[in-house]
Amino acid sequence: MAWVHNGHPGFTTHDSWHSAHTAAAHKLDTMANGLIYTGGTWTATVAAAHLCRCANQIHDLVLTTELGDVDRSHLPAMKEDRAIGKGA
Repeated sequence: MAWVHNGHPGFTTHDSWHSAHTAAAHKLDTMANGLIYTGGTWTATVAAAHLCRCANQIHDLVLTTELGDVDRSHLPAMKEDRAIGKGA
């Protein structure tokens, strides 16, 4: 992940999709809060709201993926429960 904040680039490496996206969302939240504290102008308020929305979209993507992972992890058991077999 790479970003520029106050003209200074930042770079991080991640070992998973989840950690990269979570870090990106956290960075966007931090940047949004910085604009709120240092801003106060209409432009800063709009920029902060946009960064918060972007962070929330990433959080939503991560949570949706986690929900899908839970569903997929139970798929074999669900298939077994619904299987048609010879009765006892």
